[in-house]
Amino acid sequence: MTLIAYTPSTYRAFILRMWAEESPFDGAVEPEWRFSLESIGSEAEATTERRGFASVEELLAHLQELSGISNDIVDESHVREVK
Repeated sequence: MTLIAYTPSTYRAFILRMWAEESPFDGAVEPEWRFSLESIGSEAEATTERRGFASVEELLAHLQELSGISNDIVDESHVREVK
């Protein structure tokens, strides 16, 4: 078995929360999904950061920015259906 050593620059851990909000003002039938992403610091990294997102697109853009993954290389070939 090969063990992989992760460094802070190649490994990040997060808690992802998502919830639906219903707005009494805009008359929308469908609730709007909101997201928050909280970094989980290692013992050496005592601080955590929590960031909120109003849409899944904003969340994905933030993850792409953190990982350095270009939008050009993200395509359907990397997506698989989980049953």
